Amino acid sequence: MGGLPIGFFNSLRYLMGEVNLFYAYYDQPYLLREMTDYLIDFWIELFSPLLKWIKIDCFHMWEDMCYKNGPLIFPELFKKFVLPAYKRFTEFLRSYGVGNIICDTDGDCWQLISLFL
Repeated sequence: MGGLPIGFFNSLRYLMGEVNLFYAYYDQPYLLREMTDYLIDFWIELFSPLLKWIKIDCFHMWEDMCYKNGPLIFPELFKKFVLPAYKRFTEFLRSYGVGNIICDTDGDCWQLISLFL
């Protein structure tokens, strides 16, 4: 279950464009938090009825946030903006017994792996 466009960096990147998103981390952090909270609420509302009736083993998220030389987002910004969203959403999934949550990303993601775990 899952797939596109779930991810708390890439969804905003898709909606705003890369440059606007990168500026917004500094110029409009409240907007990004509001957008992220909305997405989490929406996805919880969307998936709750399904998860009440269907037992799933794995949930897949898409988060292309790296390129060949490293992440597109600094680990500090990831901790501040993306990680809290993942914690809230994965807690929701685990409350329905989802044991395997996979996040697909491209590029050199070594700086972010420990944060994803």
